[in-house]
Amino acid sequence: MPRETDVPGWVVERQYRTTSSRKMAQFSPLYGEHNPVELAITEYAHLSDRSRTVRVEMIRLGSSLDSFGFYSRERGLDGRYQFFDDNAYATTTCLYARIGKYYVKIGYENLGDQAGSVVDQFLGVVRGNLKSLAGDDSLPEQLFIFAKNRSSREIVYYKKSMDAVPGLKNAAVTRRVLAGKKHDLVCAIYPSAFDAEQEYLGILKAGGNEYILSRVGKLQPAIRIISETEYLIICQYKQWIFGVLNADTLNEGNLIIGYLLTEIKNRAEKKESGGNRP
Repeated sequence: MPRETDVPGWVVERQYRTTSSRKMAQFSPLYGEHNPVELAITEYAHLSDRSRTVRVEMIRLGSSLDSFGFYSRERGLDGRYQFFDDNAYATTTCLYARIGKYYVKIGYENLGDQAGSVVDQFLGVVRGNLKSLAGDDSLPEQLFIFAKNRSSREIVYYKKSMDAVPGLKNAAVTRRVLAGKKHDLVCAIYPSAFDAEQEYLGILKAGGNEYILSRVGKLQPAIRIISETEYLIICQYKQWIFGVLNADTLNEGNLIIGYLLTEIKNRAEKKESGGNRP
């Protein structure tokens, strides 16, 4: 955390620190999903005007992927934010940054036109303090399987079960334009086809009677009708579970499934030719 000597003109008003999973879970349910190790919060006020405040919240997680999961879940896919890069964005009252296995939030009030410079100052100190502790920001390749480029801005990682597909874990949802429309594509990769099949059967069981089984080539997709203009379709192929969460029509959903399957096969062939498993 920034010390008073790191940020001249600012004084510490309150501090809070805990390693208790129970106490961290009181702040947000997401704390229970991404292996939080420690939560630290420090609130600062400016010496010349105590109404000008900065609040730094720092969460240490188990891995870089855990920090991305927490960061991306809170960010979502629908917000209008000012992105600085894939690992930092801001709203009108807070900056959010992922630094290796740390997730940092810098909130502020009454800073006026100095907000940008003040937040940059605090973020610079935090980055410097974490330089030898945070590790790198790298993410597993499987997270980008449906991403058009290497950017993670349109990806959300769900470590535990997601509301849209109960039972599906360790899944990435990627928003991508297909056929001129934005679609939310989901994918999870397992160690073996057997593991993926067991997970898929568990998803169907968790869905009860909500899913209708269909046939697309050799695949047996599960379809959930959300509304007359929205369909969720998932299926299993070897060690992959994948699908689309928001197809406009059943025909469109089937076409997307076929397109994604081709991408998966091409990626698998490419990795196998390089001597790596998909």
